[in-house]
Amino acid sequence: MKKKKTGFTVVELLIVITMIGILVSITLSYSLRSQHRWTLRGVAREITSTYYQMRQQASRDNTPYRMEFLNGSFQTYRYDATTMNWVAIAKSAVTTGNIGTKVTIVNPPDFAVNSSGFIVKQNVPNQFSILGLQTIELTSPGAVGMDRIFILIYPYGGIQVESQFR
Repeated sequence: MKKKKTGFTVVELLIVITMIGILVSITLSYSLRSQHRWTLRGVAREITSTYYQMRQQASRDNTPYRMEFLNGSFQTYRYDATTMNWVAIAKSAVTTGNIGTKVTIVNPPDFAVNSSGFIVKQNVPNQFSILGLQTIELTSPGAVGMDRIFILIYPYGGIQVESQFR
C-alpha cells in the first residue's frame, strides 16, 4: 500500500508565489498612479474650503477678503479700511495653504470676495466692481498625461469643481 503524501509540491508553491507577486505589483502600480490624484484632490479641497471660510468671514466682518497664489502656496488677506491695505490673515481664522511641488496652478487668479459674497476686483475693494468667472486650474502629472482639476468660482460666489483625469 502506498502512503498518501500531504503538503504542496515546489511547483505549486512557485505558482502561488508568482500569482501573489503579480497581484501585489498591480495594486502597487495602481496606488502609486493614484497618489498624484489624491494629492490633486486634496489641494482642490483645501482651496475650496478656504474659499468658503473666506466668504463667511467677509460676510461676518463686513469687509472684503482676498486669496492670492504664490510659489506653491496660497495666502488669504483681509482688507483693513483704516489703513486701506490688505493684511495677511493669521493661521487661526482663514489660513495659508501649502500646495506643494506635485501640483501646479496654471495662471493663478487674484481675486477678492466682498461682504455680499460677490467676486470683486481685489485692487478696488470699496467699489462694487464684480468680476467674471474665476478659474483655478490645478495640474499634476498623471499616468498618461496631465491630470487636471478646475475650480470655477462664479461672480455671485458659487463654486464648481470639475476634474479631468488621464
